[in-house]
This record gives sequence, C-alpha cells and structure tokens, in this order.
Amino acid sequence: MTPHFNVYVPDLLFFGESYTSRPERADSFQAQCLMRLMEAHSVKGRLSLVGLSYGGFVAYSMAAQFKEVVERVVICCAAVCMEEKDLVEGKFKVKDLEDAADILLPQTPEKLKELMSFTMIKPPKIVPNCFLNDFIHPTLIIWGDQDQVFPVEFAYRLKRGIVYDLLRILVKYGFSICSHLGDNAQLVVLKKAGHGFNVERPKEFYKHLKAFLIGSQTSQHNHSNSNGK
Repeated sequence: MTPHFNVYVPDLLFFGESYTSRPERADSFQAQCLMRLMEAHSVKGRLSLVGLSYGGFVAYSMAAQFKEVVERVVICCAAVCMEEKDLVEGKFKVKDLEDAADILLPQTPEKLKELMSFTMIKPPKIVPNCFLNDFIHPTLIIWGDQDQVFPVEFAYRLKRGIVYDLLRILVKYGFSICSHLGDNAQLVVLKKAGHGFNVERPKEFYKHLKAFLIGSQTSQHNHSNSNGK
C-alpha cells in the first residue's frame, strides 16, 4: 500500500512498547490516542483506517469520533455489533471476556500456541517459545468464514444494518455503543480462513484492501475530472 498511502502501523496502548500512566482503557480512549499520534506526526487531510480484531473496535470508534477526518474504514473480524444474548446462546467458544483476554493476550509460550490454534485454520506446526453515533463512512468488512473468536454471523449482522445495543459487558469494560453499517458497507468473507486471516490469506486480504482503498480513489479522481470538463 505504500505506493499509494503514507502507511502508519502503530502499536495500541499496552501492545508492543506503547503504554500510558492514565487509567483509561476504553476503545474510545485508544482512538483518541491514535488521533493525537497522527497530529503529532503532522498528518493532515483525510485518513483511511484498517482495524483487525480489537483494532477494528478502535477504528470504528475513531471514525465515529472524528468524522471530519476519517474517509474510509476497513473492519476485519471485529464484532462491534455484539449483544448480551450472544454469550448466553453460546456463539463464542469462550465463556466471558476474562477468558477471551486470557487467550487473546498470551503471557506464556503455551498460551501463544493456544492463541494460534484458536485464530487460524492451519496454525504453524512449530512455534518458537521465544516468541456511537450514526456511522456514515464507506466501510469494508472482512471476515474469515471459520472465525472461532467472532463467528461470521457478526459480519452479516453488521452488513444488514439491524440496530443492536452493544454488549453491556463491553460497556462495563469501556467499549462504546454503536449503530451499524447497513448499505454503506461492503462484505467480503474469506473461505477456509479463521480470525487470523491476515496471516493465512495475506494475498487475498491485500487484494480486497487495494480494491477498496485505492480503487475508490481512482474512481473519485475520474469522477472529478469528468465534472471538470
């Protein structure tokens, strides 16, 4: 994507070496920090966001808070439309958010291997032990058809645009309430792919990103030229 964009790949707070002494932990706070980061790097003009899993929650929140800056959003396997009954009905293979955090934020090599088996259809055989408001932005939703973290049903729910309240437990942990995307979204479901489809299907992932982010720029440019004639 670098021939077409200035690409920034930040570590969210408490990922990599990013940290804060402030007590906030919400996705909305993460979004505000990312916006400040862009401003610190003198990034001006419109932004396109790509968020995978928890990053999708943050991208959604960032787009909702900074509508005048964010142009397009790609949400990858992030169930921003969850509600409480989804846990009760057993749509997840984890019983609660604490259980999910234990898997998704591995602290030991064994937990890392468990995470990889949970998020990929064909995990590596050898793993080294060292190891909101109305949403108006054009949006691409990408999901793996065999996602075990957020089942693919959530992708279709986002696309349908049915109004759901966000899971109350997520609100407890700081996630913001959202409305859904409806006709303003495109949905791509990758076959034989899990939650980690960016690793399992990188070429397909890039193909759809390029078509959505770059193809749209080309069509807008051509439309502007035709209006100028």
